[in-house]
Amino acid sequence: MGLRRTLMFLAVLSVAVAAFGQRDFSTSSGFYEATSLTTGHDTSAGWSSEMNSALGYDINSHFAVEAGAPFWLVTTTQSTTTSGGSGTATVNTTHSNSLGDAFVRLKAKGNVDQLSYSTGLTLTAPTGDTSAGVSTGRATFNWNNRLERELGHFTLIGEGSFGNSLTSTNRNRRDYTTLGAVS
Repeated sequence: MGLRRTLMFLAVLSVAVAAFGQRDFSTSSGFYEATSLTTGHDTSAGWSSEMNSALGYDINSHFAVEAGAPFWLVTTTQSTTTSGGSGTATVNTTHSNSLGDAFVRLKAKGNVDQLSYSTGLTLTAPTGDTSAGVSTGRATFNWNNRLERELGHFTLIGEGSFGNSLTSTNRNRRDYTTLGAVS
């Protein structure tokens, strides 16, 4: 099956799973589909959007596993100005659409009184486009940990991660993937 047919199959599967995914899995087990679309703008580079779809399974209220792959839409703009009698400016706009690295994520969470802990280990396979900057061309991992403590109307949050890659998140948008020790 070609890449185009595979992507079409995954898109149809995502919509079908989302249609049946209306029940709350926070207290039981079962399959779910999650899709997010985030967009960012960097005035020096342009626009980037990431559509991240994952198919997951809640083993119980504490453990889950999910797999998916992001799809990137990146628009870069480069301006050049030539000085001279007329002072002309040239703007070059480049659009690139590419599939990112496929991933598998193991998740766990727990609550004790007003303290919540969640952790996630993400492993990626080098399936993305390295020329577009959305893949390092190597397998990567990232282990993220988060603590939350409710204090009345406020919530204290502590978060840290360890891995060999730092990818885009909803809190920290970037349209590229890095390789090397990070924490």
